[in-house]
Amino acid sequence: MRIEEITGCVWATGLSNMRMKEIAGCGRATRLANMRLDEITTCGRATGLADVRMDEITGWSCATGLSNMRMDEITSCGRTTGLADVRMEEIAGCGWATRLANMRMDEITSCGRTTGLADVRMDEITGWSWATGLSNMRMKEITTCGRATGLADVRMDEITGWSWATGLSNMRMKEIAGCGRATRLAGVRMDEVTSWSWATGLADVRMEEIAGCGWATRLANMRMDEITVWSWATRLADVRMDEITVCGRATDLANMRLDAITSCGRATRLASMRMDEITVWSWATGLSNMRLDEITVWSWATRLASMRIGAFRLPSIIILLSKGTEQVRALLANGVSNPPQE
Repeated sequence: MRIEEITGCVWATGLSNMRMKEIAGCGRATRLANMRLDEITTCGRATGLADVRMDEITGWSCATGLSNMRMDEITSCGRTTGLADVRMEEIAGCGWATRLANMRMDEITSCGRTTGLADVRMDEITGWSWATGLSNMRMKEITTCGRATGLADVRMDEITGWSWATGLSNMRMKEIAGCGRATRLAGVRMDEVTSWSWATGLADVRMEEIAGCGWATRLANMRMDEITVWSWATRLADVRMDEITVCGRATDLANMRLDAITSCGRATRLASMRMDEITVWSWATGLSNMRLDEITVWSWATRLASMRIGAFRLPSIIILLSKGTEQVRALLANGVSNPPQE
């Protein structure tokens, strides 16, 4: 059927392969498939629409089960649920938009409690409160995020306050002032983070400038260039730290490159690390396959294996050496030139 001008369509059911150009009021259109809707003012409770192209929709209340739709200008969306492959450029208020997938949102002012958004591109979002289950999103300018939970594959360039962000993965955060209790962040690239308190479960993160990190736990595959205070950092793996002043209780660090560490505290179980300049490394235990060029004070270093130490000054206590003291002195006198002097 070819229907160009339909004024009232009430309870149109089972329509397929139809072209509707001008529909004023649609009512409860159900099971519409392969339709092209250009200008629809009020649709009501359209359910089960598939492969629909909507350019100009003013009010789309309680739209459910929409898939493969293109929405350019939507002012008020209400409780849109189950939208998939939708392109939304200008949405003012979204309300309880749930299970939106493969959407492109450029300008969203206030979204409310959007839940389950996937593959969404958001450039300018002012307030995004209680955003949950967002994946594959690009957020450029977000001022206040509230309690964003379950964000995955998100690119965030400028975020001022990100409180209680949970379950973020594959995110790029360039400028974050206060992060709050970001938990379970994975695949995140962070360039400039000032205060990152209680960051837990971060994986594949690149942090260049972090002033105070707090209780960062389970960080994996991170690149840290400039970290001033890193208190209680635990279970860091594949991390590159160039300039770390105070490390606190770094534990379970593996495959790390530490260039300039002043005071590390109780670093334990470090493996496959390259340390060039370490001033004070107190209670370092279980280090293996490390390259230490310049170590000033190495207090209570225990169980060091396969290490290269260039200038070892003031080794307070060396425990578990493979040979005794007299054998070591004989070895140094016979086979080693210029032994380190205390």
